[in-house]
Amino acid sequence: FRSPRAVTLYDVRQPEPLRRVVLAHRANAVAWNPRDPLALLVGGEDHAAAVFDVRSLRTPRMLYQDHVAPIVDVAFAPTGVEFATASTDKTLRIFPVRGDGVGRSRDVYYAKRMQALSAVRYTADASYVLSASDDANVRVWKARADALLRHSASYRERQADDYRRALVKKHLHLPDVRRIAKARRVPKLVRKLKQKTLEQKDKHRRKLENQILHSKPGAVQTTPAREKTVLREME
Repeated sequence: FRSPRAVTLYDVRQPEPLRRVVLAHRANAVAWNPRDPLALLVGGEDHAAAVFDVRSLRTPRMLYQDHVAPIVDVAFAPTGVEFATASTDKTLRIFPVRGDGVGRSRDVYYAKRMQALSAVRYTADASYVLSASDDANVRVWKARADALLRHSASYRERQADDYRRALVKKHLHLPDVRRIAKARRVPKLVRKLKQKTLEQKDKHRRKLENQILHSKPGAVQTTPAREKTVLREME
């Protein structure tokens, strides 16, 4: 059985595959969580990254969405608490695995002359992310956009940075502070495509609500987005 949408797990001690799952869209990249050997990250043509539990590939643990074009590469941080995705929408995004804001990107990176990305990797200390793009350049980004380069910062700069972080954490429950803290600039094209995607999702949601409202109870079945990711699992 061969399919560009299939993800297959092998045991190197056995010639036959252990498990195979067929996705709804083509899978372009996979990565293991170095701190959680049961977590498998898959990025593909559906503009989303999915984390699976290898013991059961029928439904992913979590979907991570924000890209507006196919994901071509994924990489876990050595700490296992976050991962980076490279996309043909000319952006690199960093997603936390769990915690506040899970499922959405924490940071997004792009450059004016950067073209579609082709690869992404973390450094061994998880402080920087490296990206390769079609414009024949390799770029180095900070793993956290607001992080201070502490190896070159003075003691007073480090103290001021810690104080600012504590203030943001303390007042993050305020709507204005949360909005400013989560604001990220993106290219104009990405912003337009994102707005169009949100409008399409809103139209689909309203259509589904109207169908449920004007149908018999139980006649219209809804399927969560996570369950739409997988077509079938084979062992």
